[in-house]
Amino acid sequence: DLLDASPPCQGFSTSGKRKVNDPRNDLFLEFVRLVKELNPKVFVMENVSGMVKGKMKGRFIEIMKTLKALPYKVKCKLMNAMFYGVPQSRQRLIWIGIRNDLNIEPSYPKPQSKIITVKEALKGVENKTFIDPGEKLRKLWFKMKWGGDGALGKKNNKRNFNTKKLHPNKPSFTLPKMIGTNMALIMHWREPRSLTIEEAKRIQSFPDDFIFIGDFREQWARIGNSVPPKFMEAIAREIKRQVFDRI
Repeated sequence: DLLDASPPCQGFSTSGKRKVNDPRNDLFLEFVRLVKELNPKVFVMENVSGMVKGKMKGRFIEIMKTLKALPYKVKCKLMNAMFYGVPQSRQRLIWIGIRNDLNIEPSYPKPQSKIITVKEALKGVENKTFIDPGEKLRKLWFKMKWGGDGALGKKNNKRNFNTKKLHPNKPSFTLPKMIGTNMALIMHWREPRSLTIEEAKRIQSFPDDFIFIGDFREQWARIGNSVPPKFMEAIAREIKRQVFDRI
């Protein structure tokens, strides 16, 4: 019925080295192979917004041509999870392909007008899994503004740029995969510390009772690598409405 996949995005991500010839960038071809072999009624593919930025645009065009050569009606849209019940600004490309014989055009869920803030999302959270940010970042926290980063607004200052302080009345920054003391952390707005795993789960829209295994960094990486469940729920409901409720 449906094939859903997120080929590795690290080669395209703006937070990485963005090498056009990164071998991980070709793994979308394995997704194409699976579509050909499984012949699902619908496919969904997700990847980072960096694929349509700068030098990666050529790869995006290549991927679109490859997918459109399949016997599917294919569309791609840049979407932000914060409009779909996720308290985080997280842009992602979403491809939807519907097999030609179904004669249905792909469509996307309408964005919600209600935006969930960090403060709303973290209300009542029970924190258990902490990481020590280190003395350097604790001191930096006092200089940072709500919604600001560790570069402190200075031009050409890349140091601590990836350390960010949340704004309680806005959605969170995009949660990254990598996190480390004295280098890059998402900091709480009210306390001089980084986010806990329990807070990260809320911001990524996982339920509180969802269990991640491993140490702090391993759990964080799994959260940062994931597609927010509430975001995919909105897309899945739209596909059910437009395709599976009609056939």
